[in-house]
Amino acid sequence: MTPFEIAGVLVSCLDAAYEDDAGKPAEICHRPGSEVRLDFGTTEDECCAGLGWVRITEIAQVVDPDEAQNAGYNPCDTTGRRLTLELGVARCQPFGTAAKGPSCEDWTTLAARIDTDAARMRQAVCCTDDALVTDNSTVYRILPGTWTPLDSSGGCTGGTLTVTVWLDCEDC
Repeated sequence: MTPFEIAGVLVSCLDAAYEDDAGKPAEICHRPGSEVRLDFGTTEDECCAGLGWVRITEIAQVVDPDEAQNAGYNPCDTTGRRLTLELGVARCQPFGTAAKGPSCEDWTTLAARIDTDAARMRQAVCCTDDALVTDNSTVYRILPGTWTPLDSSGGCTGGTLTVTVWLDCEDC
């Protein structure tokens, strides 16, 4: 299973985690690159509609340090990989008026929604683990990492969750 295919399972699981949630992001998809840019559209605000994503952040070879010291060690024969994914959900910040900013109630509602999004992300990781870690799978461990809030500049906010996948993969 390739890293992109694993990320695809996580996208599907995030989508499924919102099945009965009226606050489901309008878009849940793959996002490539070193970071997810928000608000690309000129007529649509992705944050206000809600955006969920999965992004591959790193694919690293897993090497046993003791084996690497052996004279006959060939790094090209190593198939263990550590795949790091970013799972994220972005939301629109509340707007005030020219006279007054958003109320405490507006901010509290948003904070509660972001907390629910973090729970949905954790559910998606568990779903991915259930789907991929089997006796005959090349994926042998999926670990949720740290949830981190997004920078709130530009009117978007939300959070990301790092997901580490340990796998045996000759083709990645």
